[in-house]
Amino acid sequence: MRALTNGRLCKPLVLILAGGDGTRIGRLGRLLPKPLMAISPQQTPLSRLLDQLLSLPHAHAIVSTAPAWSSYLTAFVERYVLHRERNGTGSPDLTVEINAAHAVGPISALSYLAERYNSEHYLICLADIVFLTNPFARFTSGMFKNAVVTAPFEAGRGGVAASRAGTLHEIFHHDAECAFDQGLEHSNWTGLACLPAAALKTHAGPHDQVLEEMINAHVAQGSRVEVCEGPQFINMNGPNDLRRCWVEHLN
Repeated sequence: MRALTNGRLCKPLVLILAGGDGTRIGRLGRLLPKPLMAISPQQTPLSRLLDQLLSLPHAHAIVSTAPAWSSYLTAFVERYVLHRERNGTGSPDLTVEINAAHAVGPISALSYLAERYNSEHYLICLADIVFLTNPFARFTSGMFKNAVVTAPFEAGRGGVAASRAGTLHEIFHHDAECAFDQGLEHSNWTGLACLPAAALKTHAGPHDQVLEEMINAHVAQGSRVEVCEGPQFINMNGPNDLRRCWVEHLN
């Protein structure tokens, strides 16, 4: 295990997955990873997420990236921290982790991080999700146990969370997989989840490399996962999503 601060890990320990290849964005995705694409004159998805993380006191964030993009992400994070320090605005405590397990899938990448960075609970974030408002502003220490953060349901959007009385029943990767007639409430998962270490370490393998499956396995083992309301978000799945970020005039 790797110690981060005086032999102890800071809480919460934030795991930011930034290992995708961006091919769905088109030609631009062959030049830059999605977390580093401009979404406003001053921001990229990653810089916006890091700015929002400043609302979490004493947060340590691990930015996990594939070897192919490691030089880009490392240079970006270094310049981000330097810019913050020069402006006197502060910066999250950041570590860039070159994670070859991204080649297998996000669950394997998370399992590797959980083995390397020991913590009781992890806050999982996706670096290609753009929140219209800060999703961390309402977080409390009690949320860093078993919770997923969702937004109001939109038809045609993936990551459908089915819940009852604020407790997660199942997350569906595609809305076509979801049965909407079971007396359950439905919302869209934002990619944010607060989970214990066991949830990240027990479901790694060459198959089922969909994050929803990891959370569903955690629920199937008897864990109660709360569903917490979060803000609207844009999932950077294609060029239209990139254009929408500019239309929203993010600030």
